[in-house]
Amino acid sequence: MTDTHSSPWSAGATPPPVPPHDGPFRPLREYAELALPRVALWHTALGLAVMALSFLVLSVAYALFVVRLDDSGEWEAQLSVNPLSGAPGPALIFLASFLLLHLSLLLALRLVHGRSWASLLGAPPWRRWRQFWIGAAFALALALVPGLLGTLIDGIIALFQVGPEEAGGGLKQIRTLAQWLPWALPALPLILAQSAAEELIFRGYLLQQMAARFRSPIAWAVIPSLLFGFLHYNPAALGPLTWLHVLVAFVGGLILALVTARLGSPLAAIGLHFAHNAIGLVFVGIEGFQDAFALFVEEIPLTEHGLAPGPFIASAIIQILVETLAFAFWWRWMNRRAARHGGR
Repeated sequence: MTDTHSSPWSAGATPPPVPPHDGPFRPLREYAELALPRVALWHTALGLAVMALSFLVLSVAYALFVVRLDDSGEWEAQLSVNPLSGAPGPALIFLASFLLLHLSLLLALRLVHGRSWASLLGAPPWRRWRQFWIGAAFALALALVPGLLGTLIDGIIALFQVGPEEAGGGLKQIRTLAQWLPWALPALPLILAQSAAEELIFRGYLLQQMAARFRSPIAWAVIPSLLFGFLHYNPAALGPLTWLHVLVAFVGGLILALVTARLGSPLAAIGLHFAHNAIGLVFVGIEGFQDAFALFVEEIPLTEHGLAPGPFIASAIIQILVETLAFAFWWRWMNRRAARHGGR
């Protein structure tokens, strides 16, 4: 199933056996086998280098093209500060840049590993697409939980002694449906491209390559999730709270890695990631932070020192708890399902 045509980097090499991923991670063995035979750590490092270099070259060419089209300079101003806040046009340009990540990933897979982009989706991917839709539906359902826990959130905020000057916030509509729909429709497929790019790199390429070499989840789940978490490090926007943002991303990434390992495909993770991002970018955004396409926005509570820590901390705690509990229930349900089917 894996393309193993000759390469100056792997000619004559005997592929190592995939570690014995057993129990709930049995599907991971089949998924990791798609990475053979080029699974040496230097293969992975070279693949990442090719990916990064090709993305850099493509991004520079893309930026030069955009600058030539931007006579007013308004696009460049938004893209250089916060591309997802402000006018929807530059935000679409920013999201379209994630298509370059897919192309860079494809080049790394073909040049270094001699396999296809589709090998990241599992084998065979066409039987697993329902996992994408189930994952998206699950994320939509989870999005309702924080609203239902509004009273609890208020209580947690009170624990952090949020002062009157930090009060405020709320939900408000910033566009009519007629203004919103023409931008929301092209934004959704680009959000899917953005979400899929991140998943295919961290829960696809890195997880698959590491699982083909190591049995320990530290190698194929924890380390890629740490890298994913640090990708969200943004002290310029969040200050000291950026470490909490990193923690939220790490926990979410770890859960998605375990879901991918349990199912033998990242399609469910892509569906979860896509629905989560679509809600936050297209439906209910954050004022001044993610509002380029949003129909509604939440106002950010501010203090004289910047972002109010209480609401941010409370929101992060709620998100981690909801995701962890939902994952625990899903994992238990999968165990019961496996027991009914004789461990399959």
